[in-house]
Amino acid sequence: LDTLGRFERFEQDVQEVMERIGLPEDSLVRHKNRSRRLRPYAAYYDAESHTIVSNLYAEDAERFGYRFDGAVAG
Repeated sequence: LDTLGRFERFEQDVQEVMERIGLPEDSLVRHKNRSRRLRPYAAYYDAESHTIVSNLYAEDAERFGYRFDGAVAG
């Protein structure tokens, strides 16, 4: 593994990998199933699901510098 892409930079990171391996720019399939969410993602979690997801992905969040906070649906 020589590259770790981040969701926030998906297109840039994929473009970098494609250039390294010699694939043309138009070979990337563009996002076809874009979310239609109206609120921030965290607003869709109640307190219980927020706790479950926070605990389940705590190691990943720590390792990659993510935070799972914000509004919690009541």
